[in-house]
Amino acid sequence: MIIIHIRPFVEKIDRKIMIELMNQTIQHFNPENPSFINEEQLDYELTNNDLTVLSRDFLIAEDNQGTRVGFAGLLKSSKKGWWVVMLYVLPAFLSTHFPGELFDEIISLAKKQSAPELRFYIHASFAAIHDKFQGLRIKPVQFFWKLRLDDFKNYPKYSIPSGITIRPQKGIEDYPEYISAFNEAFREDFAYNPLSEEHIKHVDQYVRKTNLLYNRIFALEGNKIIGMVIPFGSSNPEQKHIGTIGSLGVRPSYQRRGIGRSLLSSAIQWLRKQDCTIIELGVSADNEDALGLYKKFGFYELKSQKFVTYSIKQNE
Repeated sequence: MIIIHIRPFVEKIDRKIMIELMNQTIQHFNPENPSFINEEQLDYELTNNDLTVLSRDFLIAEDNQGTRVGFAGLLKSSKKGWWVVMLYVLPAFLSTHFPGELFDEIISLAKKQSAPELRFYIHASFAAIHDKFQGLRIKPVQFFWKLRLDDFKNYPKYSIPSGITIRPQKGIEDYPEYISAFNEAFREDFAYNPLSEEHIKHVDQYVRKTNLLYNRIFALEGNKIIGMVIPFGSSNPEQKHIGTIGSLGVRPSYQRRGIGRSLLSSAIQWLRKQDCTIIELGVSADNEDALGLYKKFGFYELKSQKFVTYSIKQNE
């Protein structure tokens, strides 16, 4: 029998519980090369997505022996109009009705707190929850794949388009153009959240504090930033060989000119110089242009790393 406890979130204790359960799930889905997370990485994910306030209510699930088998919580943003649901269950319970029960509890909690909209992504193998959503007529809004590059032998080399310059960020003088380019490039993205100078400073402060391997690389036409890519590494000492490419975007009016591939190439070169032997990135499964670009560089799909995103509004 599984018992679900609802209690206040205890910062030091519950962060450790979250990380422990998340890593057991990661190990299950990617046993050959699991990308375990630590407390600094969890903080980075929350900071980078402006999810800085955990719900004061927290759901912990235990079996009859008191072993923790899952958790659920609400991540609130001070700026976004939606909250994020976190839900993790030990692999042994994924095919049971338990994940659906835990989901019902966290949704009920969110309604009591008048959450305007809930967004959450779960692994494709959470069959019980997917079946529940189908019954409730809640449709996925996004499929997300994780891709990996670990063989650089056939890595293509492209020349930078004429009139375009590729360089790393110089300093705070780049903030205004970076913000403008980012917001224009990602405005139509489902998970888009307007970038602000406050957010950049928050991330920069975190990077300095943790010595995180991190860079911003820009594409410019003259003095105008028209695209960007953010390569970064892991703060976990055991995974220093794994690099990640995030936020690759180009202003719409400059797309299809080879700028994206130049940025991607620059990010890969930078990560390899940092001794990364594996490079990972995420992409929406319906973004055919991006998938085509990444596969030309040798990235391949990690089928065990497919996630489904849902959205539920308060009035639904």
